[in-house]
Amino acid sequence: MLITAIIKLPEIRAKAPLRQAFRTLPRELDPLGFILFAMATTMILLAITWGGGQKPWSSPTIIGLLCGGVVALTIFIWSARIQGDKSLIPPSCLTRRTVWVGSVLMFLQGGGTQLIPFALPLWFQAILGDDASTSAVHILPSLISNVLSLITFGALVRKLHYIPPWAVIGSLLTAIGSGLLSTLTSEATVGQWVGYQILTHIGRGVAFQVVSSNKAFTYLRTY
Repeated sequence: MLITAIIKLPEIRAKAPLRQAFRTLPRELDPLGFILFAMATTMILLAITWGGGQKPWSSPTIIGLLCGGVVALTIFIWSARIQGDKSLIPPSCLTRRTVWVGSVLMFLQGGGTQLIPFALPLWFQAILGDDASTSAVHILPSLISNVLSLITFGALVRKLHYIPPWAVIGSLLTAIGSGLLSTLTSEATVGQWVGYQILTHIGRGVAFQVVSSNKAFTYLRTY
């Protein structure tokens, strides 16, 4: 936060004085929308986390959480339509191609790649016989390649100033790497599970960064 605070960003329009901004801040932040959205996501996430594991899907707790989440989400959508651009998630932003395409990309990438750090350590422990610490070490290729791809992608974008192809390349690499990870057997070599992790998370790092970079370039072009 301190580092971000000293970075000077270009302003599209003049801002209100600090005291006035603090007085209008509660209305600008849409606290009702935040509460509704937080309630909806919390209840839905708890339901899909507990369902089929700690509690059966037919239990009153899971059904109640799912119904409550849907109701809270419905009220949030209704509130956003009434408030318009003052809502927590302005409906008008969803009409912008960069926003909804980026959201779909993040949804698909997040859903696909979040399975890997969850399932792969279990594979190391169940198939290779690793303990928890060793399986954490064996997942390091994913983390390191992800970070390095983020840094490399940022440098390349600054030079090339063209973003969409990276979303395609990153998604292709992630899909190929994830498919290869699904072929691992008890006879898999170190080179296989390390190489497949690197390929998958290079793609993930590139594709994830595309969305934020595209928003930044759109903002600067508008300015």
